[in-house]
Amino acid sequence: MLIDAHWCSGRAGNVIRFGWIMLVVGGLYGCAAALPRSESKVASPWSSFEQAKRAYDDIKPYSTTEDDLAALGFSPRKRPNIRILNHADLAERFTLLSLQSPESLPRGLQDCLSRCADCTGYEVDQRQIRDERYGNFFADFFNFKRKTETRGWEFRALLLLVDDVVVYKLWSGTPQIREYSDKTNPLGPLQSIGPDMVPRPGW
Repeated sequence: MLIDAHWCSGRAGNVIRFGWIMLVVGGLYGCAAALPRSESKVASPWSSFEQAKRAYDDIKPYSTTEDDLAALGFSPRKRPNIRILNHADLAERFTLLSLQSPESLPRGLQDCLSRCADCTGYEVDQRQIRDERYGNFFADFFNFKRKTETRGWEFRALLLLVDDVVVYKLWSGTPQIREYSDKTNPLGPLQSIGPDMVPRPGW
């Protein structure tokens, strides 16, 4: 089965013409500025890991109330992306801990597990991730080589409340996220259109 030469040449010609246009655009616009960028973040009252951690540090077990949490930015009713955990959710998370002797657990966990129906949890998950491509503009545009740098931060916290007072808190996170991705396509722009040029039954 032969491939339609006119179709192939037309497709390849369009790629070449578009490439020349982008060569000119890239030269006028600036190579580095023309590379794609993307950002993923969760709506948050904090713009950095340090701000989130400082707010968390102000939470004092058996002292901080639900109203205090709202002022610090940890209220699920006033801030987005904070999940409320009921006693069933908490029981599932602390299954292994509940098998230990109560005396070996922190006081806040003891109170939460002993009064499971009155214990509520707040799960905080805040992050900001930015992907930025770098390197040679033309190698990137023609899909020969694409380099991506990922930067950002993430902060997670678990707060347990009994009778609207925080009794236990726990945090984890990554102050600095920095990852690099290097993808090479030997065929460049033909890497993605190659499958389209394979004859299909009925051509």
